[in-house]
Amino acid sequence: MQGILADQACQAPVSPGATLDGAGRAGASGLPGAGARGGVRVGARARDGALASAGGTATIGRPMMPRPIRVLPLAVTVVALAGGCRKSNLSEETAPAEPAGRAPAARTAAEPGSEPPRRPAAEPAAAPAERDPESGRLVGITAAHNRVRAGLGIAPLTWSPALAEYARQWAEKLQRRGCDLQHRPRKGPDAQRHGENLYGSTGHSPTAAEVVETWAAEVRDYDPRSNTCKGVCGHYTQVVWRKSQRLGCAMAACGETEVWVCNYDPPGNFLGERPY
Repeated sequence: MQGILADQACQAPVSPGATLDGAGRAGASGLPGAGARGGVRVGARARDGALASAGGTATIGRPMMPRPIRVLPLAVTVVALAGGCRKSNLSEETAPAEPAGRAPAARTAAEPGSEPPRRPAAEPAAAPAERDPESGRLVGITAAHNRVRAGLGIAPLTWSPALAEYARQWAEKLQRRGCDLQHRPRKGPDAQRHGENLYGSTGHSPTAAEVVETWAAEVRDYDPRSNTCKGVCGHYTQVVWRKSQRLGCAMAACGETEVWVCNYDPPGNFLGERPY
């Protein structure tokens, strides 16, 4: 018993022969002749074979020894208390440091002196779409010519303001004549110096693309092997004439009738020559 108690940091040691205050609980009730008020000295031998008690004297033929089974609960209780003491002491100790090699916690703020995140480089702006050089009802007429030529691998035409003015002068003269479709004459002040295509309509206002498509539809009458026309195909051959590089066009109206004029430079439709 003394050895068990002396090892506990939080329990006062019990001296040999100390009285265990537990009448009726700690072992006194297990001794014959012991009264309810009697105390038992653990480990003490009775003098002359007698054990003194508050209620009288009992004679015992052999030394009185406490039964171990009555002391065991007390020892277990002391050990449990000591364990609780040890737990209390451990709770007051400083928490152990983190082991070496553990990665530091992630930081949300930038490190002092570190470079701020860079923004992704902006993509270069797309080149603006090329605008049609014409104006008004004539917008798209150059592009319509070049779509037909591209199908044959022929270089595109470019819009010529000078040729457009040349076409406007003749379109206005035709307007004064009631929008009658006539080509420039070969001689005189209005003599033809360029290639020329004409288009007329009544009761319908065509787009520039429709005008060119009507000329290009004459391909059905052109025989490229013999370089001849079965019917009318001169408007088509001028549209696709390889040597032509520039064009200019104009349009005039007489009520519900419209006349369209396009001039080309260099001119096409020379006899004996192929358009492409």
